[in-house]
Order: sequence, then structure tokens, then C-alpha cells
Amino acid sequence: MKFLSCILCLFLGVAVFDTVLGVKQYITLYEDASQQGANLTLDRHYANLSEHKEFLAEVSSFCAVGWIAFYTNVDYNLEGGVAFMVDNGDAQPKCQNRIFSNYNSMRYLGNHDTDLPGVSLYSKTSYHGDEVFVNENGALSTNLTFPIYSLAITGWGNYTFYEGGNQTGPSWCLLSSQKVHLVAELDISQSIIGSVSMGCNSTTVMRL
Repeated sequence: MKFLSCILCLFLGVAVFDTVLGVKQYITLYEDASQQGANLTLDRHYANLSEHKEFLAEVSSFCAVGWIAFYTNVDYNLEGGVAFMVDNGDAQPKCQNRIFSNYNSMRYLGNHDTDLPGVSLYSKTSYHGDEVFVNENGALSTNLTFPIYSLAITGWGNYTFYEGGNQTGPSWCLLSSQKVHLVAELDISQSIIGSVSMGCNSTTVMRL
């Protein structure tokens, strides 16, 4: 059965963070180097950063908390993977000098509040392309109609994925042993996920 072939999945580029504190994800961009000058804080998904393009052209530094990906194209698309990603699980902001003029979309990975369970499923590797978010109640943000090639889990949570809608059909359970998992390449290309539930409710188990 094609769906159950996912038990043989290969995980590449897995990042694990087990000591991360619960934080709200955000990034603050500064006009001048060393976090000086006019600033702008972004804490949501932007499929198109055109409204801030003029400011982005002047940015020279940033401070950020969480896992925030910037993409060269709009709609979270690019060739070759994420153009730039902040990976900071500390409650204290990570600050660096950096130019942001080439980026046209951005989003945080997983749940905005990393204390709450959540998983983001992506249609392409390295966290780009379309996204479906599964919240702490196991509810999908939208119907999942594509194979998933990468994912990001934040918060402590296990999930059961079903081939059919309304938690029906062949299923597999994803067990997360750490608070944050980022899987840049997940080979479940044979599978279309129809629904998701919180908890492990399947005899087919994949452990992260």
C-alpha cells in the first residue's frame, strides 16, 4: 500500500531542539548596523513583503526569536531551499548584521507560540512552497491536497495522519521526542494526507 510506504521514510536535515523555551516568534529589522536606527517588527506570515519593500531596502541588522524563514520570491517559493532562516530557540533575541533587500516573503515555522503544540507541513523541501498548519487541537488550517516534503514541529505533541478525511483510512503516527523538530526533507511523496488528529492513534509509528 502506497500510503504505508511512508514507514520507510528517509529524514534528511533534521534539526532538534530539546531545551528551547516557550517563546513568541518574531523578528525586528533595523535600518542601521548593530541594531540601531528606525526599526520594524514582523511577527506573522507575509506571502508578499511588498508593503515593507522600501524599508527592507534600508535594513542593515536584525534581532529575532524563533525559527523564521525568508524567501527570495513571493509566496514562499525559491530555487534551492530557504534563502535565509533564523534559528533561535532562546528567549533572548539573536542579533546580527544582515541585508534583507533580496527577500520577498517570510514566515515563522510551526506555532507562533512555541509553548503550544503545532506542526507545519510543506509542499516542498526546506520549508518552502504551500503550507498547512495543524494546531494544538489537531485541526487543519486548510485542506491538505499535496504530498508533504518537509515539516516543522513546535511544542510537545504527537500527531496521527490519515489518508482519508475525518480521521479515516490508513494512518501513521508521528512521535516527537523533543520540543522542536525541523525536518528539511521528508520523503512521503507517495502519500496524500486527508486529515490529522492529536495523539498517537495508529499502529504504524514513525519516531523523530
